[in-house]
Amino acid sequence: MRATLINASPTDQHAIVAGVFSGGISDGMADFFRRNVERATSSMSNFGSTIASQIRSSFEKIASSEAIDRAKRFLFSTGSIMGDVVKPLLSHREISNATPVMRRYIMDHPVLNKKFRRGVLSGFDDKYFDTEPDVTGEWRTGYLAVMDGISEVVNDDSGEYTIVRHVSLQEDEMLDIQQQFAILDTWELAMLLLEQDIDPTKPV
Repeated sequence: MRATLINASPTDQHAIVAGVFSGGISDGMADFFRRNVERATSSMSNFGSTIASQIRSSFEKIASSEAIDRAKRFLFSTGSIMGDVVKPLLSHREISNATPVMRRYIMDHPVLNKKFRRGVLSGFDDKYFDTEPDVTGEWRTGYLAVMDGISEVVNDDSGEYTIVRHVSLQEDEMLDIQQQFAILDTWELAMLLLEQDIDPTKPV
């Protein structure tokens, strides 16, 4: 599976991801979003010009805010005050000792969820609780939240094609770009561990 942001060139995608995981908004990320803000506001009528100006001003404050950068670095380095946030898990040990929030998203991956239901995976030694026992595959809420707005290249008997999911979720189920890529990276490592016959959900 290859996942990318829609409506962004490969160069933009690289800049966005680099900015996300550096702990702040990179110049490339800011430029990408600035272009989209300009595109969205340039078509406004004179009546909406004041609102457009306010949108641009608000964006510039966010894009240049060192306070936002520091907050992101703090969250990624220490979690949150409660210590349970969506963040990339980049080793077998980190995945196998995931916090409840990340356990949920790890187990919402269709392949991992299927193997857990078949008893192939330990499911974090019974620390995982399935909140959607009747929902399987790509219909699980966590999977839909991660893949919302992400284009996915699929290879099957029909050939290679791209699909993009746009889903309607409750506000508390929605993820931002940073969270989506954190989970995508965690899934990628979990799948690599599976290929080596390693159970990523068994604590080490």
